[in-house]
Amino acid sequence: MTEKERNYAYFLEKASWAGAKMMFHQISYESPALFLIFQAYFQERDFLSLEEAAFSQGVSEEHYKQFIAYVSGFYGNMSNYHNFGDMKFVPEISSEVFL
Repeated sequence: MTEKERNYAYFLEKASWAGAKMMFHQISYESPALFLIFQAYFQERDFLSLEEAAFSQGVSEEHYKQFIAYVSGFYGNMSNYHNFGDMKFVPEISSEVFL
């Protein structure tokens, strides 16, 4: 890629991520807070160490997988609503385990 193409791709990615954060406010009331919680949880941490920390606190493997599935769905849809059909999705785990 040329220098101009690399710059274009870099700044397009930066603008896309900055603009994506506005979507959370437009889709649902709770989306911005969920985004901040997930960012704080995953920021600057190794995924495997987070998994080990969860298991050491008594979280079962099934509950951890359900949590990761919910977070993946959240980031994939950029909110807690499916990107089709205006349907909200919730975690499979209970609120006591989720917290």
